[in-house]
Parts: sequence; C-alpha cells; structure tokens
Amino acid sequence: MQTSRTILSVVLLSVIAATSSAQDTPQREAKAKQFSPMEYDGLPYQQLANNTAGVEKPALVVFLHGGHARGEDNLAQIRLPAVAAIKDYILKSNIPAYFLVPQCPADHEWVPNRRTPGCKEKVVGLIRKYAAEKDIDTNRIYLCSVSMGSWGSWVVVKENPKLFAAAFIASGMAKDVSPEHFADTPLFVTVGSRERTADDLKRFVAEIKKSGGTVEFDTLDGCDHPRACSEAFTAKRLEWLFSQRRADPAIHDTGNLEAAFLPFGEASNSARIARFPVTNADYAKFVKKTGHQPPRYWQDGAFPAGKDKHPVLWVSLRDAEAYCAWLGAKDPAHSYRLPTAAEWETAAGPTPRDAEFNSNAVIARRLLAENPGRLIEYVHPKSVRKGEKDKLSDVISLTPGGGVRGWVDHANFTGFIYTDLFKEISDAGGGTTPVDAYPQTKTACGALDMWGNCWEWTSTEIVARNGRERGEKVNAIKGGSWYAMRNSCRTDYKGEGRRPGGCYNTVGFRVVAVPKANKGSK
Repeated sequence: MQTSRTILSVVLLSVIAATSSAQDTPQREAKAKQFSPMEYDGLPYQQLANNTAGVEKPALVVFLHGGHARGEDNLAQIRLPAVAAIKDYILKSNIPAYFLVPQCPADHEWVPNRRTPGCKEKVVGLIRKYAAEKDIDTNRIYLCSVSMGSWGSWVVVKENPKLFAAAFIASGMAKDVSPEHFADTPLFVTVGSRERTADDLKRFVAEIKKSGGTVEFDTLDGCDHPRACSEAFTAKRLEWLFSQRRADPAIHDTGNLEAAFLPFGEASNSARIARFPVTNADYAKFVKKTGHQPPRYWQDGAFPAGKDKHPVLWVSLRDAEAYCAWLGAKDPAHSYRLPTAAEWETAAGPTPRDAEFNSNAVIARRLLAENPGRLIEYVHPKSVRKGEKDKLSDVISLTPGGGVRGWVDHANFTGFIYTDLFKEISDAGGGTTPVDAYPQTKTACGALDMWGNCWEWTSTEIVARNGRERGEKVNAIKGGSWYAMRNSCRTDYKGEGRRPGGCYNTVGFRVVAVPKANKGSK
C-alpha cells in the first residue's frame, strides 16, 4: 500500500512539473520577445532580440523617435505606433534581428543646433558597438525614423554613406543635406498629404533620383503629421526595407570604418588602412558612378562572373588615385589615399614562415591537380617554340621547397607564362582568389590578403632593382601576387616597382583613410 502511494505521489509530482514547465515556456518566450532597457555612453535605449542565436546572423534595426518621446524614462519611445509596427513585423516574420530604440534626452535633439546639443554620434557609436561585439550581419543594418528622428536620419545617413543597407524615413524634413549624399543608401520616404513639408520632400526625393539614388516614395493621403508618423510602417513597406542588403561591407566600406579600416603603427597615428584590397565589386561602383574607364579584362563594363570579391587588377597608379579621390568626395569626415611603402610594411609586419596565401605555387598546384595532361601551346611571338604544344606536367612542376619549376623562361619565351593557358588565366582577371580566402593569415594590424594575390600600389617612388623596370624611377609595389614566387610576397621584399601610368595583370591596390582635419604625412 505504501509503495502504491509513493508511486502515485511521484506520478503526480511529474505531472505537476510537466504542467508547470509547459506553462512557463510561453511565459519565457513572451518575455524574451519584449524590450529590455539598456544604456550606452549615457544614452538610454531599449533592445528587442529576436532569434539572435540561430544559424542566420541577425540584422540590426535602429529607430529614431520624434520630439514628443524625448525624456529619461526609457519608455516613451517604445510606446509609439511605429515602434509597435516594426516590432510586430520582426516577430511575425521571425526575422533574426536586434531592434534598438534609443531615447533622446529631453534637452537634446538627434542633430545639434545653436541652442540644443545633439546625440547622433552616440547613435552611430551604439551601432558600431553592436557591429563589433555582436555577431550581426553588417550587410543588414537598417535605420528607421519619424519626425525629429527623420531629420536625424537624413544627417546620419549623409555622414555614414555606406553603413546602412537601407533607411526608412517618415515625415521628416531633409535639413543640412544635399541629394547627392544619398547615392549609396536605398531609401523609403513617406509623408502625409496634409503635412506642410509634403511638397518639399517630394521635390527632394526627385532630386535624389536624378543624382542616381534609389528611393521609394509614398504620400499618405489625408494624413496630417501625427497620423502619417503612426501609419507609415506598413507590412508592405517593411518588406521592402528588409529585402535590402549591402554588398559585403567587410570588404570595403568607408561608412563602417571600424569594420573595414584598421589602425596600424603608433597609437598617435590617425590613419587607418583597409582590411582588404579594393575588389572588383568595389571598383565597379566607382566606374558606374563616375564613368571611369573599366579594367581591360572586364567585358562590356562588367567584371568576370564570380569575381566580385577578387582584387581588381589592370589599374594604374592614376586609376587608384582617382578611386581614392572619389571616396573622399563622398565622405565628409575622411580623405583617402594610397599607403606609403613604409606604412604598408608597418601594417603588414613580418611575414610568418608558415603563412598561407595565394602565389604561383598555389596556381601551379591547382592546375596540376585539375588536368596535368592538358596540352598547352606556346603563343608568344618571340617564343622559340611558338605554335608547339606540351603537356602541362612537362612544363611546370612543384619543388620540394614549395617553388615552381618552369614558370618563367625569359631567354627563350618558353616558360608557362608564355602559353595559351596562362594567357587565358590572365585575360579572365588573373589567378586571383577572393580577398577573404585566407582568414587565418592576418597581418600585424589584422588586415587580410596583404601577402600574395595581387601586388599593391604605394605612393612611394623608388628606383626599381628588379624586373623589366630595373633602373627606372617607378612607384614601389608591395605584397607579391598570384604570379609571384612565394619569396617575393614577403613584407621585407624590396625593389619591385611599376610605372605609374601602366596597368598590370598582377597589380591592384589598398587604400588608407585619414581624418580630413588631419590628413597625415604622405
């Protein structure tokens, strides 16, 4: 009898525990889908974290409220209908995201003026804190706003032209900005038909489109300012917003300096060097916006398919300088230039003996693994064997030390580089790899792809000690390339240079960002 009562008690306790657990689960889930109060550098904000621990990296969504929600309670801003609409869309669509809603202090505005201090810098700092400390998708950072917050959004997007995947700006004046500031950030702009700013916003949006920007614009019929702020964020418009994403900002993003540009050298050095060399995708934006001549291996103005993240090649020093000037014209805070050879070496640091990177040995190994018996033809006009063919494995081979035999024979023009296969590789943009293909090989400052893949222009003039340019006054190039021997890719390898007006199938470039108030020495 006692045993039966004991068993019954255990069963009842198990049922109660299971029931309690089942009841607690929805409560825990509901709590997890609520805002949590937080603070950053004295700026209060609320965070909603939805599905941020999943396989997909979460997006980051930031909302700037209007003037009536200012204060210190860290609550008024999340009671707005616009915030509820964005939150509901994120949860119902189960979008992995951090949703941040900062509160502007009562005696501040987002953008400073002569009478009132601003706090937009803290908003940008908060965004970059999440980009640095959370594993967010930096291709999907979104800015949303209403009223006074929208004035702030116009200025924040202007000052950070490559930070956001898109911005949704509702019922806010476009002050202290020009149409050309928004060529790089897709926008959705709304305004009520009864708002006094409706006509001005409509004209400004038209000017953005003329400047090459991407803008969606809706007028909310019959809506005054409060109603337009409340009703702007419909599911259809939010669907458009979350469908936008940037090209990978980790490759080359001047609007996200902490992610794309790195400090190097002494702590007093204000210059930052790009984490990666300029890619085909980066350079394509420059070509599209300016009409600059594209590299010779591009077809009909487009780089080869699948090579968006490969370094751009066939660009002269003058082309690289033009690219830097274009970046600087778009960025009110920074100028851009090529590194000096000394800066490049400082950023790179010594080359580790076991460092992995793309060189001619990598190319040779891959080709021999794919088809060692392929017949290749000597095609150079001066080749003593022009028109003759050999098996690939009879032309090149790997040495025990990691070198390549048969790569170059300048005397008879019969090395691998004088064959049709090499010409095919070169004409397609070279034997490059994506600039992030070797994430384990980082330099002293944390940059990637500084050794191998492509030589990089510097602004330093030298008298060349190597190659065809020997004895000529040229610009130093650093880092080696897919064509070069591994030994030539070392940081301490010197004497290599190219003519500043020339374009080469192995030479690309990397840029340095410098605050405009202090351009630094060249």
